[in-house]
Amino acid sequence: MQKKEAAVSVYETIDSTNTEALRRLTACTSYEQIKKHDREIFVAAMQTKGRGRTGRTFYSPDSTGIYFSFITVSSERQSRQELLTVRSAVGVCRAIDKCFGTDCKIKWVNDIYLNSRKVCGILAEGFSLPDAECIQATVVGIGINISMDSSYAKENNLSNAGGIVDAADRDMRLTLAAKCIEEIFCILDSDENVMDEYKSRSMLMGKAVTVSPIASAYAAGCTPQSYEAVAVRIEDDASLTVRLPNGRLKSLSSGEVTLHNTLLF
Repeated sequence: MQKKEAAVSVYETIDSTNTEALRRLTACTSYEQIKKHDREIFVAAMQTKGRGRTGRTFYSPDSTGIYFSFITVSSERQSRQELLTVRSAVGVCRAIDKCFGTDCKIKWVNDIYLNSRKVCGILAEGFSLPDAECIQATVVGIGINISMDSSYAKENNLSNAGGIVDAADRDMRLTLAAKCIEEIFCILDSDENVMDEYKSRSMLMGKAVTVSPIASAYAAGCTPQSYEAVAVRIEDDASLTVRLPNGRLKSLSSGEVTLHNTLLF
């Protein structure tokens, strides 16, 4: 299989690698132009306006982490953002484990944990031209907290944030970014089915969680309420099945879950 050579842009500081990738796509006027950006990569040592899921900011300080995004042009097998996030999460776990001898876990759907601390978040954003009927490209952004910054947890409103090592120099950060891209692209190029590995790395199964639905999935004027459940299994389509207090099973294709330390019911 002939691999496409990736174009890489490296920045000391940028507003957001995802935003820059989307700027490149927004300048396109045809699908043929979009395809020229396939596998384009953007890497930064620091972001001033990093973004997370559901409109959150993602604090991205200098010297402690690495932040990068890549564009993948949608194909029939890779068009669903959920499965692209799954593949990216597995690729990142493999890269961190190979670089540092760790055993990373995944919190559905897009967070990477090490020793019960969050070390990485993933944000996938679809793009299409105004007249398109489907997503034509996806930007996948990955932020890894390699060493622990004292302000990271506070700025990202996380009580469970952590790092991989005590200190991270520039070479270490760039090496990890390159390894992550290598592992992810290897999965995409081979069309590897990584669902079994994704499931085996899950840190949720059998655990009590609080489910927080995403407001955009509800009708205007409706305010979704969080609720308690127990994580039962991850399905092959990357949805999460949970058991409600009344025993009923519910399938989640979106939303966020917060892990509890003990069973609720």
